[in-house]
Amino acid sequence: MKKSLFDIFDCYEDENVNIKNVYTISPDDIIKLTKSKISDETFKPIKSARRISILIVAVVAACLLSITACAAIYFLTPKDVAQALERYQLAELFTDEDTIYNIPPQQSGGYNIKLLGIASGTILSDYSNVDTEKTYFVIAISNSDGTPVLDYSDLMVSPFVKGYQPWLLNIFTIDGVKKRGFIYEGVEYNIFECSNIEIFADKTVYLAVYDGLAPSRSTFAMADDGTISFNEEYTGVQAMFEIPLDKSKADVEAANELLEKIGF
Repeated sequence: MKKSLFDIFDCYEDENVNIKNVYTISPDDIIKLTKSKISDETFKPIKSARRISILIVAVVAACLLSITACAAIYFLTPKDVAQALERYQLAELFTDEDTIYNIPPQQSGGYNIKLLGIASGTILSDYSNVDTEKTYFVIAISNSDGTPVLDYSDLMVSPFVKGYQPWLLNIFTIDGVKKRGFIYEGVEYNIFECSNIEIFADKTVYLAVYDGLAPSRSTFAMADDGTISFNEEYTGVQAMFEIPLDKSKADVEAANELLEKIGF
């Protein structure tokens, strides 16, 4: 039976960790215990930000005693994010180590933007009864000055492929959808999905985070060699990650079919 977040917090009693004596335990130990409980337990998501914060109240209390502990933000895992949004099938896609990447976050426009994970697979679509092959991106957005995020940033995320104009091949032209996420402990989490981009794994694939909607020439530029970057005149939020896809998963035939559908 799935446990609630309150049940998970209660299990700290077994390790003599509770709100009464948390001040006697080092911040590092509290953080380790909390990470362990989040990864080991299967929990039922609670949508209230106030109630969900109970899960790591011990970490918050410990951080009050340690500026160093506060400076290092602990992010939920992609699986945690999917479960919190009640996307249980999607959560199962994020169980493999190769779906979680240790890519350094990027800072822009006052935000700290981190790519938590990428997974591709076939799960039941939210919009039909047809199983579709999709790629899912989990993004965490925090304030670079360390203050908690209080409202949604409304930043857009889009994959691009080297050699193909970003205003033609982007999240909108490959059946992309932004899933409204949630704000938890001062960090905004969002899931984006689109057609499976692993079919382009033999090429350089980017993931851009930016202000606005559909990518345009005023926001992005493509060099003669196909490299994609932000337009020099664009001044909004800009983060560009290169996605380390498994080249063995490239599918040239499927890629050509998708490109033909888009109009290349």
